[in-house]
Amino acid sequence: MICNEADINCTTLTDIFRKKNIIDCDDSITDMQKAYHCSEGSLAFTLSLKYLKKQNNAPASVFVKLDKTRGGEHYKKLTRNELAFYKLSQGCDFGSFIPKYIDGWYNDDFSYLILEDLSSAYISQDYASDYEYFQMAVKKLAKFHSYCWKLGIYKTPVPAFTPVSGLADLDLIVENHEKMLLLLNGTLDERLKSTLNDALSFLKSNVKQINQTLQTRRFTVIHGDFHLKNCMFLAENPHNDLKIIDWQWWNLGIGTYDVAHLLNLYLPVELKFAELNIFKLYFERLCECSFADYSWDEALNDYRIFTMLNLFKPDLYAINCRLRRQKDFWTSFINNIAISYNNINSRIL
Repeated sequence: MICNEADINCTTLTDIFRKKNIIDCDDSITDMQKAYHCSEGSLAFTLSLKYLKKQNNAPASVFVKLDKTRGGEHYKKLTRNELAFYKLSQGCDFGSFIPKYIDGWYNDDFSYLILEDLSSAYISQDYASDYEYFQMAVKKLAKFHSYCWKLGIYKTPVPAFTPVSGLADLDLIVENHEKMLLLLNGTLDERLKSTLNDALSFLKSNVKQINQTLQTRRFTVIHGDFHLKNCMFLAENPHNDLKIIDWQWWNLGIGTYDVAHLLNLYLPVELKFAELNIFKLYFERLCECSFADYSWDEALNDYRIFTMLNLFKPDLYAINCRLRRQKDFWTSFINNIAISYNNINSRIL
């Protein structure tokens, strides 16, 4: 049993690999080297492995996630939610979309997750990247959303550890938005304030209808935090394959949420002119994959709703992390989303 970081050792991993038929009973792991990764929500590292007898299917390395010692309940929910996703994946053949699951477990005090290590064959991209990588990402995402819909995963119960409900919490948004305005005093120009006020007024008037849509149209599995740093592109040919990682925020919902998150928050300002074209590419790939009866008008309306809600994500992020970054960062972040919001409402994009 793995109950802490010290339990991740040659003996324990050998037992796990034997039970999973990754290595034969007469083979064993004789040495491991640990390389830590920067991770906000969990303790993450890669283990390079050596074996008594190297078999073809034995991985040269694995990726491990553990609870942080002082991570708090919020991060515990995140790690357990990701474990729930990988447990779900075992019966769904997600292999072409995600890293291979090896083992995992949790209780109230501790959790661990062991996955295939992709670092030898795949590379990640920075938040700011070129147009082509955004195209590749949304094509793969559309295939995943369609695949999950065809499997009927949307009919399963909502995960117990999902950090957010998936609905618009008006009281929380208003409370955090007022705090954010105070913290950013003097850095928001009048045009940006006007955009935020218009969006908040619309939300207040339409929150019941919006939440009814979000509650009743849970088509597929959504990633929840989809951006290029959560995509691992095949190094030799990025067009050929990519894997989607970090499933801590997954939920059941409308797949358009993931595309809006990617393009509203992380598409660079200089590429905003192409935002609708990238979203159309996602929609077209959904249609090619015979997704549900989902019209372009419905998709565009969903995109507009999520873009409006995304305007208030920086409020939640910044308040929760107590403005760890500079105020100018958050002002720029909000402004980037506001460009999407203003464009989608004028249908220029």
